[in-house]
This record gives sequence, structure tokens and C-alpha cells, in this order.
Amino acid sequence: MQSIFANSRNTTLRCVIGKDGLRSFRPLLRAPAPVWFRVAEEGGPLRVGRSRARRFRASVRFAFGAAPCLRGRRGGSVGWTHMASGMRRARKPEGNGEDVVYGFGDTVLGSALAAVSPRGVCALLFGEQHKKLTKELRALYPRAQPAPEETLQCALDAARDVAEQPWRSFSLPLDIEGTEFQLRVWTALRDIPPGVTVSYAEVAQRIGAPKALRAVAGACAANHLAIVIPCHRVLRLNGSLSGYRWGRERKLRLIELEKGAARPTPEARVTASP
Repeated sequence: MQSIFANSRNTTLRCVIGKDGLRSFRPLLRAPAPVWFRVAEEGGPLRVGRSRARRFRASVRFAFGAAPCLRGRRGGSVGWTHMASGMRRARKPEGNGEDVVYGFGDTVLGSALAAVSPRGVCALLFGEQHKKLTKELRALYPRAQPAPEETLQCALDAARDVAEQPWRSFSLPLDIEGTEFQLRVWTALRDIPPGVTVSYAEVAQRIGAPKALRAVAGACAANHLAIVIPCHRVLRLNGSLSGYRWGRERKLRLIELEKGAARPTPEARVTASP
């Protein structure tokens, strides 16, 4: 496993797997160990406060009877693996998300669905109808089960935080699945600074596939971690607003928030465009 991190700019990611590799990770999850692949350029570190990490670990233990692999570091932070580190987990066809739980919370952008696996947050969706959000999640994880709000309180709090302040860094571990091309696109999206917008052509250039504009747009549309993977920062080549999985009105609002043109209030709820 050490070779996975050979070129990492942040060695704190090693603490997630540990020197014993997947053998030490497997009993912590009480499930078959995930398989990791190196796919892209490393991104910056993802760190969470110790208190929030403890709350997340406790909620996952309550939901699954197992705790994710955490190890404390100096300075009161915890290292996590995440998509921007250039790794992904191979989806097992037989899994169907039986280890995924989800819940709903209210945000200034409407209702949010947060879904969590033992490895981290695997989906963050926005909408107004819980049934539609559940259907969208079940298309990804057919066996995902609802959980009490208190079980997912940490993830739902994070959903509210990113909806209100999308320009800030988030503070939860991620469990992201996708094709190698999708992960390249999503990594490039996470490199776009808040307040900056780019075109699909620019994203294609950044990942070394300048002719793959349609594939880049498809990868943006396949993103199921709203705001965390900021596909809302991608516009058409002429700068006009393109489509958005969770509504064009939400996309415009997020862009304005990040550019400092507006600040959300509890009363300023945004609904999805028809």
C-alpha cells in the first residue's frame, strides 16, 4: 500500500490505511476490504477537527456497528483519504449499497439528502421532494436504508454548512465511486477556486482530453456530491449558465454566493427550476 502514496504531497493520508495495509483496515469495517487505485494528481489535504471526527465516528459506529479507521495527529486534526488524493474504491457489483444509510435535512438551498457509508459521505443531493431524492439515491445504492436524523447529524450539519457557505472547505470524509475518467474530471473540478468559473473546454484541457467536451459534461452530470465536487463552477464556453443536476436556479445562487454577490438567509430558500 505504501506505493499508492509514493508521490503524495501530504503524507498524513497514510494514517487511514496504516502500515499494515488493508489487513488492518478490514476488521475495522467488518466487511470485505475496499480496493484502492491510484488514478490522478494528488490534491491538498482534507482535515477535520478532532471533536467533529469523534462525532462522525460515533454516528457511524451506531449505524453500522463499526468505526472507520481514524488516527489522531499533532495539532488536533485527523487525516482522511478522499477523492482529491487520487484514489478511488472499486464498486462491488453485488454490494448495491447495503452498507449505506441516509437522512434528510433543511438548508437554505432546499431539502438535502446526505448518504453515508462506513468510509464516509457518498452522496449529497438537493431538492424539494424527499421521494425524488430517495429515488435518485436508490439509483446509485438500491439497498440504502433511512436512518434517524441523530445518526447522521454530523453529515447533515455539514450539508447545511456547505449550502450556506459553499466557498469554505468541508470537513467530512468522502467515499466516492466512479470511472477513472469521471474521477479525473471531479479532481479537476475540486482544483477550481471558489468564485472562479471555467468552461467545459477548459476542464477538458486540464485533464489532457481537449476533445472530450461531451464526456466532461457527462461526468459533471454524474456527480452525486453537490457543492463538495463543485460542478456548479462550470459554464458554457460563452459564459452562459449551463444545466445543473439540482436546478439552474441553485447553480446561479451558488455562483453568486461564491463571488460574494449575495449571502444566504434562513428565509431565502431556493427551489429547483422546473
